[in-house]
Amino acid sequence: MHDCSLGSNIAIEEPDVKLINALQAKLARTALEMELRQVAAETAISVSTILKVEHGTRVSKSTLGNLRRFYENQGIEFLDDERPGVRLVGRKP
Repeated sequence: MHDCSLGSNIAIEEPDVKLINALQAKLARTALEMELRQVAAETAISVSTILKVEHGTRVSKSTLGNLRRFYENQGIEFLDDERPGVRLVGRKP
């Protein structure tokens, strides 16, 4: 099990959506060993929008929610405590 905690808490804020920060988004993709194009193809979110998320640029709450749910369905657990990070709990087929 991989556990990556982050010191940075640059959050992408939208109401009613659990926050993921830019580093969590990048770490989730990296932990899954996925290329930007792969994530884009599987989520119908453009590569440029995924890059915006990973760079901390504001995106819509539906985009954030879709991206977070995709990563969670792939086996990523987002750590939302005082040291936000991600944990790979098991790659799902």
